[in-house]
Amino acid sequence: MGKFEYGGMEFEKNQVGEITFYKTILPLKQDGKSLDLSVYFRNSPEKVYKVLFNGSIPTRELMVINSTDEFICDGDGVIGVQNVVNNFGYFGIKSVQDKNATCDSQGRYLFVEIDAGNETKIVQDSETCYTIKVNNCEILIATERFLLQKVKQTNDLIKRKN
Repeated sequence: MGKFEYGGMEFEKNQVGEITFYKTILPLKQDGKSLDLSVYFRNSPEKVYKVLFNGSIPTRELMVINSTDEFICDGDGVIGVQNVVNNFGYFGIKSVQDKNATCDSQGRYLFVEIDAGNETKIVQDSETCYTIKVNNCEILIATERFLLQKVKQTNDLIKRKN
């Protein structure tokens, strides 16, 4: 349907049935081989960037994702969290759920807590700890904002190296 640039990245808008996807491609290297990673979003990058997040996401080997609510939201909760888990895996970050884990003061792992809130936004609580606040079942766009931040950081790093 069309290619466009937003936030310094190229996107392609595709319609599959009744669902619109926004795809961007990251040229990664894995085991010395070039690999184009296609990352798909259900919301336009312009809409995703409207979710407040002033922070950065470092790379760690492990990310703990916990939630205080179920966030069923017509299936968006499962899609959003699974999209983060799958794509962060391509960055070498293994994701787990551990209800006993908390923010690690030594920054050994990423810690993400998904909570209900009055506003959909992401708060960086420390170098490696985040709270994703979800209002009115906006979990898909909130998790896409978190993923887009990591994709953008990686894209910017690749551009600097080239």
